[in-house]
Amino acid sequence: MAFEAELAAYEKNKERLVQEAEGQFVAILGDSIIGPYLAYADAYAQGATLFSGRPFLIKQVFRQEPVTFTPGVGAVQTDLDKVWQYSTQPR
Repeated sequence: MAFEAELAAYEKNKERLVQEAEGQFVAILGDSIIGPYLAYADAYAQGATLFSGRPFLIKQVFRQEPVTFTPGVGAVQTDLDKVWQYSTQPR
């Protein structure tokens, strides 16, 4: 899975990040977490500079991952490595 180490680092530090920076953005490469930043663009700019062009993850800090509603598809909740889809079709 892509960004496995970065997602593990986020999970390891999630409680602290939620307390200090819920709703803000962090940039993660391996075990290194930089931020928080108020804007995605700031997290991207600092990550690109500090991580020297290597691929890195930008993650918005949430206690619980948001649910997104897509017409015709249903509700999709992303939880780092799990995705649940709830059908909107009658049964």
